[in-house]
Amino acid sequence: MATPLDQTESDVRSQPDLSRVVVIGTSCAGKTTFAERLAKQLGSRHQQIDALYWLPGWTARPSAEFARILSAAAAEDRWVMDGNFGSWREYLWPRATAAVWLNYAFPRIMGRALRRTTVRAVTRQRLYSGNYETVTKAFFSSDSILVWILKKHVPQKRTYRAIFDGQDYPNLARIEFAAPHEAERFLNAVG
Repeated sequence: MATPLDQTESDVRSQPDLSRVVVIGTSCAGKTTFAERLAKQLGSRHQQIDALYWLPGWTARPSAEFARILSAAAAEDRWVMDGNFGSWREYLWPRATAAVWLNYAFPRIMGRALRRTTVRAVTRQRLYSGNYETVTKAFFSSDSILVWILKKHVPQKRTYRAIFDGQDYPNLARIEFAAPHEAERFLNAVG
């Protein structure tokens, strides 16, 4: 890989602006882990949208308050945010400079979901606002993240494909990874 000193002027111009990055992908794609690492390497603030949205007891933050928080976060100069809140895209995407899509295959996503959910439920790992997953909710409820993935994986991929192939958000550099090793290579290049 070329170092900054080895790069030509055209190489520098072709690199995406990573000032304000949204990281998307279906649940359990690894958005938060990727976003945290990218933010650290860029010296940007990382924000997980789920952490802004969920209050204690898995209660959704009131819409007006959530809109204010997202708008304030998006107004900052440098950030990396991860999440799939499509109905709230209007607050982040017009200001974002790049979108990173972790577009991984369903078997990989479901395998990650099973591992992550099992660990979180068994250890009662605390998540945003002190919430945690339970074995009952994780495996025996229609609110299960596993059920969510079964329902949302294909529709979310269609939505993101339309966005990435469309003309909306002309300000966005679009970066898509089909496998974790591609995302890792990108992170290593940025770092």
